[in-house]
This record gives sequence, C-alpha cells and structure tokens, in this order.
Amino acid sequence: MPAIITDQFRRNNATLFYNDIVTRAEDSPLTYNSYYIGLGKSDPWADDADPPSPTNSALERQDVLDNIIVIKEIVRNNVSRLIPRTNQIWQTGRVYKRYDPTDPSCFEKTGDNYACYAISGTPTLDLYLCLANDSNTVSEFDPASLSSELEDGDAGQLDDDYVWVKIGELPTGDLDFIDSTTFLKLPSDQTSQVSPTATGTAGLIFGFKVVNGGSGYTSSAEIAATVRGETLAGANATTRTVYFQTNGSGVVTAVTDGSGNPITYSTTTGWGDFRKVSVDFTSAPSQGSGAKVIPLVAPANGFAYDNFEVFPPYYIGVAADFEQSEAGDALTAIKFRQVSIIRDITGRTDNDSPDDTVDVLDSLNSLTMAATVPLSPDSGWYFIDSNDNKAWIDQIDGTKIYYHQNSELGSTRGVIASNGDIEIYDESDQSQGTYTISAKNSPFGPEHLNDKGEVIFLENRIPITRNSAQTEKVRIILQF
Repeated sequence: MPAIITDQFRRNNATLFYNDIVTRAEDSPLTYNSYYIGLGKSDPWADDADPPSPTNSALERQDVLDNIIVIKEIVRNNVSRLIPRTNQIWQTGRVYKRYDPTDPSCFEKTGDNYACYAISGTPTLDLYLCLANDSNTVSEFDPASLSSELEDGDAGQLDDDYVWVKIGELPTGDLDFIDSTTFLKLPSDQTSQVSPTATGTAGLIFGFKVVNGGSGYTSSAEIAATVRGETLAGANATTRTVYFQTNGSGVVTAVTDGSGNPITYSTTTGWGDFRKVSVDFTSAPSQGSGAKVIPLVAPANGFAYDNFEVFPPYYIGVAADFEQSEAGDALTAIKFRQVSIIRDITGRTDNDSPDDTVDVLDSLNSLTMAATVPLSPDSGWYFIDSNDNKAWIDQIDGTKIYYHQNSELGSTRGVIASNGDIEIYDESDQSQGTYTISAKNSPFGPEHLNDKGEVIFLENRIPITRNSAQTEKVRIILQF
C-alpha cells in the first residue's frame, strides 16, 4: 500500500521544535525547562582522530549528561529557521529554476540549473524568488536592480524575461547564521512579515506547467482551453482563455496566448485573487486525450507573507557562544569532545551571582584537597578514592579537582568519597601521587545536576581545547 510522510509533516515538526525552544526561552529561566547547548567529555576517545558515531542508546545518553562540563541556554534570538544557501549568490550566466509549487526539487541545484532563489543586493542582502526563467535560459540581469521598484512580496520582470519576487532583507549577524556558507536565515521568523493580500502576488497565476503532453491532438496547432477557478473570497473567478500549443506529433508542449506567444508573467499580470485554479480544453475530448496542464499559483496572501509556506524550512539552526570562562562557569584550559542539546534540566542556583542567573551553568563535581595539588593533567588522567571508585579528572586548579564519571573503562559510577585519600594516575596508568580530600563540592556543587535532562542532540568531535582568550561559537543545524 503506497504511503508517504509528507513535507508538511516535516514542516510541522520543525515548527513545533522551533516554537518549543522559543516558548521555553521566554519563560522564567528558574523553571529550568529551557533548551541548553552543552560542551563535555574531557576524557579521550579510543582514537581521538576518529570519534565514534553516536549509537543513540540509553547508556550513551546518560554518559552524555555525565560528561558535560558546562551548558548554556539557547535564547530566543539564537534559534533560526534556515534554508540552504550554497551557491545562491546571484551571478550572471546561470540558469535559475522557476519556482514550482508542485515540485519541491525546485529548491535544489540540479546539474547546471540552480535552485529557484537568489541572494543579491548592496549594502544589504535581499532574497529573491524566481517565478519565470524564459524557458530555462541564463539570467543576465541582477534581480537587485528591481529593489527600488518592489516592496517585499511584489514581483518584477527584467529584460532577460526573468521574473523575480522580492522576499525581503536577510538578517545580519553571525548568530543569525548569515556567516554560514551552507545555510541562511529566512527573512522574518514570524508570519505576517507583510500584510495579508497587501502584495500584487496574492493568488496570482504566474505561469503554467505541462505535466503530461497527451497524444492524438491536432499537430502543430493551438487548441483553446479555459482557466477556471475560485476567488480568495470563495466565489467563481472570471474564466480566462489560453491555448495549448502542440508539436508535429500531436503532443501538447506549451501554453500560449493564441498567437503563438508563450504565456508569460506579463501575460498573466492581473490574473490574481485565485485560491484554486484548473484548466481544461473547451473542445475535449475530440482534440486528443491525456494532456494535463497545471496553473502555477502564488499563495493566497502573496509571497513574503509566510515564507515558511513557500520555502522548505526543514532546517533549524541553534547557536551559543561560550565566551572565555563565562564568569567562572565554563572551565578553560580543558578539552571537550561532545556537543549536545539538553532539555528539561534540574539545577541549583546557589553558586550564581546574582542567584537568578541561570543562562550558563557549570556541571562538574569537585573535590577540595587539603593542600595544593601540583599537577597539570592531560586527557585520560583519573583518580581512585579510598572506596576504589574511579573518576576522570577534568582539571586541577590549586586545591580544586574537577571530575566526572561515565561508563568508559577505568571509570565507575560509585559515589566518590567526601574524605580520605585519592591516588591520581596519568593516561598511562602511572601513579602521580596520593592526596587528601578536605571536602566535596565545597562551598558549592554543580549548578547543573549532571544526571538530569533529556538529550535531544549529540555530536562527537575531535578534541577542542578551550582557553581564556577565545570564544567557542557553537552552531548546530538540525534537519527534519
């Protein structure tokens, strides 16, 4: 039984995820139900040059939580709905596909034909959608030359017979992913970027598509056809006459105006206000059979009203900048190997100043030692307490030892003692000395209780070393 999960399903899931992040980010952060980006795993992979692929197991998800060093909230301005950007800066001599609401592949580059949208303009960049491409000929004139004539959502025709509709100005700033070479943020995160039906493209027929040329029609002839439809108000639209051009074999090849000229954007200017449209032969079936032609119709509210209805917004971008030590909540001089997205954490704020600042939370347990520990551990160092429990060492800072435990060989989940001695070992299992514990998690423990939270996303990476002079710009793109 043929079945498919539709693009609308993907669109809905992307929308639900996007809205969930935005809604949670706007709630009081003290509820801890936001989404966070986490950095973690200071202990090494079996081969640091070749991180393993995630397994999506329950054990792995728990390890991800245990590995986290620091998490940072994904705030409202750092989540974006994206579309592919690759090679979409307008250039002369390229063939841009015509936007086709019946064919999602019009948004993809196929061979030498580029996707149906282009980026152009100075000093700001605008997004344009191609409605006509002169029967797949090259684009010679920059769509940005129309900007002074067009409002967002309006279309214009250039001398190369390309028709472009101006979608709007692209957001700027690296958190809006404008610096990405592969994705860009759609203008406006919300619907109603322009007023409904305010543009000249609302319900506009901007072209016709021959889906099936049929057979048995009068050869090399123009056969009359009628365009019928329903208006945006729900009434019968005024019918219009077009003609089907046939070739020498009696196959329909194009839609014309009755004088051998193709129906173009200029021909259909004013053919707006359509909600539903169909086309049929006035003299069928005597003129042949099997031909199917579909009118191409703009959205009911026109282009640029709801860009997520037109463009394929199956990509969500989230971002977080981990700036230096984040006021002491993010360790520097430490390596991390995992980037994750965590939802619904449990936390404590007694280590914050002020105590309601929870956009960045440290996640590591710590031991305070009776004396300074004069060691500088690298990845793979660990200690064993008086009860034979093991833990990976994340960092040693004077009398403070930060640590975590996971399911990796040589590390156990037994609760580390709060007193007694520990013995420290390097990555080669060589003892580096014995030291005495003064206190555990004193005066404060981790703000993020690292066994809490839902792991939404995981990426295993080669080790990245943080230092106090740099900012880690984390950009994650999710495809639905």
